[in-house]
Amino acid sequence: RRSIVSDWHGLDYPNLIAFHRVVGWWVLAMSILHSLAFGFYYLQKGGWFEVWQACLPVAVSCRGPEERDCWNILGLVNGFGVVATAVSILLGIFSQQLVRRGFYNLFYFTHLVSSFLFMLFCALHDFSMVILMFPGLVLYVRDRSTGLRSRDESTEVTVRILCSEMSPLVLLSWKPSASGSHLLPGTRWVYLREKTISGLQWHPYSIILDRK
Repeated sequence: RRSIVSDWHGLDYPNLIAFHRVVGWWVLAMSILHSLAFGFYYLQKGGWFEVWQACLPVAVSCRGPEERDCWNILGLVNGFGVVATAVSILLGIFSQQLVRRGFYNLFYFTHLVSSFLFMLFCALHDFSMVILMFPGLVLYVRDRSTGLRSRDESTEVTVRILCSEMSPLVLLSWKPSASGSHLLPGTRWVYLREKTISGLQWHPYSIILDRK
C-alpha cells in the first residue's frame, strides 16, 4: 500500500493498485516460465522418470554396494518450488475480475492465504527469495499493525448519497475518537468495515478532514 519507492515517485494508493496488478501477473508468468524451463531440462536429461525424481520428494536409491533409499534433497527443494508455482496459479485464477466482482469474499481470503503460502514455499525453495520479499513484507506488517492500533469499534458513520447515477458519490461522515491520532493532518486514507457485510474486511477510503 505504501513504500519508500512509492513516496519517492509520488504514487498514490490507486496508482499502487494498478502497479500491484501488473507486478502480480508478471510474477505469475515468470514462475510458470521458471517451472517449465526446469521441467523441460529434466525431461531432456532423463525423461519423465527424471522429472518425477527431480521435482518431487520421492525416495531415490543411493549408489553403492548396498542399494537403499536415501534423502532426495533435490526433489524436496524443487517440490517446494512446484507447490509455490501451483499456489501462484491458484492466486491468479481467483484474482480474475469475474471472481473479484461476483465473489469478493472468496477473492479476498484466497488472495491472503495464497500469498502467504506462495512466499513461504518460495523461501523454502530458494533462501535468496527471503531477501527479496523481506522489505515488502515488513512494510505490509507495519501497515496492518498501524491499522489495528488505531481501530475504533464504536464509530458511527453517517451515509448520504449525493449522486445516484451510474457513478454514485457517497458522503461518509463521522466524529473521530478522542485521540484522533489516525486522522492527523496529512492522512489521506482511512479503513472502514461494515459489520453487516463482513467482520474481517477493512476497505480504504479517501478522506477530507473537517475540523469544525
